[in-house]
Amino acid sequence: MNGKDFDMETECNARPKFDPNDLKMIQEHFHNLILERAESLDWFMAQEDKKLPTITNETWTNGTDSEWYPARGTYEEKNHWYPVPGMYGGFKYWLIEKNGCPILITESWCRVVGGSGQRHEVSVDGYVLMEEGFV
Repeated sequence: MNGKDFDMETECNARPKFDPNDLKMIQEHFHNLILERAESLDWFMAQEDKKLPTITNETWTNGTDSEWYPARGTYEEKNHWYPVPGMYGGFKYWLIEKNGCPILITESWCRVVGGSGQRHEVSVDGYVLMEEGFV
């Protein structure tokens, strides 16, 4: 093996380094999606400093990262959460690699409105609704 040891876990879990300009475009589209979904929340929309999420290479997940949640008795994929005050819910999101490009997957919902769940894929070109009606 050319004198170099191969560590499968390290190699398979290597974090990609996406172009920061691509991530900035994805972040902008994600912020637009959050604002669109929350536009009826006057209090939230009136805030000048909403502290919307930052998308970086650290937002990436390899699809095999999981954490044990003893209260639920399950393993769940590590992801990020952005709560939206007044929405009684918010946005779960994670960054993946698809055909060599960064894609942000996001699921959002209002827990007091049945069927409000939406899943979007956010790319450098914008966002696309992939599924709705869950939660």
